[in-house]
Amino acid sequence: MEKIWSDRHNKRYALLALMVVGIFIFLYIFRWSLFQPKFSLSYISITIILFYFSIFIIHILRVRLTSIFEEGLRIGNAPDNSYEKFKLNKSAFIYWEDITELKIYGKDVRTGLAPSTINLLRIKTKEKKKYESFLAQPKDFVDALKQLKKGNLLSKNSKYLDLLKK
Repeated sequence: MEKIWSDRHNKRYALLALMVVGIFIFLYIFRWSLFQPKFSLSYISITIILFYFSIFIIHILRVRLTSIFEEGLRIGNAPDNSYEKFKLNKSAFIYWEDITELKIYGKDVRTGLAPSTINLLRIKTKEKKKYESFLAQPKDFVDALKQLKKGNLLSKNSKYLDLLKK
């Protein structure tokens, strides 16, 4: 099974880099506390903070984004573009012959002070099931569909449909 395209979200890589740099800075600042022979309150607090750092890093690594293969499409488990939610969608692999329609659409989400629009991918199958996943790079997704000659699966009211005509 050959992977044709995989979605990438720059915010994910930035958060991972920030967390790893944060751990190293934290360890550098509190290096004197780690090597003390006695068991102290600072040792416990450092351990707790490192534990929370590692839980957040593991959560970011758990998030899978959408990928296109020659045989089908694996939808990611990311519900949206934020990494604060620990509840993830179920990831699934859907074969091309089971897909009846793909639709890319925008959804307004509230992040901070102003709402922003994120792109979501909705997949309808022959069994009348609907799957939904966050899509970070929808234009590259459409290009990969075009490369596989699966552009006919995009619905008529889908965003970025005009990229198929180029």
